[in-house]
Amino acid sequence: MITNCPTVTLACPLESDAELASRDVVKVVTALDGDALYFSRAPLPGAQRHVGLYGYQTSVLRRLASLPPSPLERAESLEQLRALQNGLKIRVVQTTRAHLGVDRPEDIARVESELAKSR
Repeated sequence: MITNCPTVTLACPLESDAELASRDVVKVVTALDGDALYFSRAPLPGAQRHVGLYGYQTSVLRRLASLPPSPLERAESLEQLRALQNGLKIRVVQTTRAHLGVDRPEDIARVESELAKSR
């Protein structure tokens, strides 16, 4: 149950070893209570695929915006590590699959194909 969580995000199972190895796929490892322990572009044991959708309480978003980039954030190029390194909790909610993100030009054809299937 999600109550009184300052920040929430989504994760789903990794679909392949290629996703686990890909630096383009952000991975998350969670504590037993569902809070994020770490996010990385590197393979992590017990990781899930992070789905980059967030919900923030307004006060948390303002605090994050006022903080400088953290050392882990700079090392991994992942802004959510700024929150974790500053002691803010991120609850990870499970979903069944990732979104159809467009991060590179070659992703456009994949998304167009999926959209055509839904018509």
